[in-house]
Amino acid sequence: MIKLTKILEGVINVDNTLRFIKSDLLKLKSKLIGHNYGNLEIESILNKALAKYSIEFDNGMSSQGSSDDDASSVYLLNASTYDNGLIKIEYEDEFYQIFDDSEKWDLFIKVVTRMLSHELVHIGQFGKIRKKNKSYKYFDILSKMRVAPEDTVKYLSNKMELMAFAREAVEQFRDIGYDDNQILNRIKHPFQEGIYPDRAESNVFWTYTEWFEPNDNALKKFLSYMYMYLKST
Repeated sequence: MIKLTKILEGVINVDNTLRFIKSDLLKLKSKLIGHNYGNLEIESILNKALAKYSIEFDNGMSSQGSSDDDASSVYLLNASTYDNGLIKIEYEDEFYQIFDDSEKWDLFIKVVTRMLSHELVHIGQFGKIRKKNKSYKYFDILSKMRVAPEDTVKYLSNKMELMAFAREAVEQFRDIGYDDNQILNRIKHPFQEGIYPDRAESNVFWTYTEWFEPNDNALKKFLSYMYMYLKST
């Protein structure tokens, strides 16, 4: 059992915003499914509906698919938050195929919601930084806090990413039907024999247990943030 790290600051709650976004996405089903639209037409419909949240879909340039199998299944690559508050979700060339019928609609909604649960935490973090600092320092501070994803250990250990990934992991466990007690058991016993982390349950949780040892501070903080989100959402 891992003893959770004491963290003084609270987590950033994104539930209300996420709920509104999900509701607006669900309303688009009849506009998107079965119309034989191409990517640009689908992108336009999605972006018009989500513009008020500063969220946009865009064709991605990455030659590699997502590390999340569910995201790959609906041809989504990744999501990123920019310093100006824009959230961009990149998709693959085959993106239009998931709207041929309703078979993958529910999975599409789940994946987008998970991605946004992560990125909206960053939006909240950016807001706190902007509030505490003069405007001319804002972008400089953000640039110093960012870590390239290619530097995996530093990236996963980054304070901003720890909180965002913790929120995403809780969302992933709930998506497969875990109740709060089951998720809590995962948090308290991440390496327990018989329930060793499975990538199919949460690729985020699995990633942290693959890259860090039980006594590493990054893993303890990640699990502590997960616990806080579990208790606040």
